[in-house]
Amino acid sequence: MKLTLNVEKVKEYMKFKGWDERALAEEMGVSYEQVYRVFRGLRNPGNEFIAKILKTCAGADFEQLFIFDEVLPKGNDDSNINF
Repeated sequence: MKLTLNVEKVKEYMKFKGWDERALAEEMGVSYEQVYRVFRGLRNPGNEFIAKILKTCAGADFEQLFIFDEVLPKGNDDSNINF
């Protein structure tokens, strides 16, 4: 399963904040090269990148910022769990 960054949504957030890719990288605490590679699909976002962009883009949901390239298997559907 491949997880990719929803670059358009992140760019909307960046525009709202007045950030370019370098400013986003600085806010996230990662290198500009890492942001560059993920934005252009040259690298998949790792766990650390995912956590940092979620923290940096406060108010955005995981589902808004990331795209699954495949449908999740039925085993991950927790809608039938009763507590």
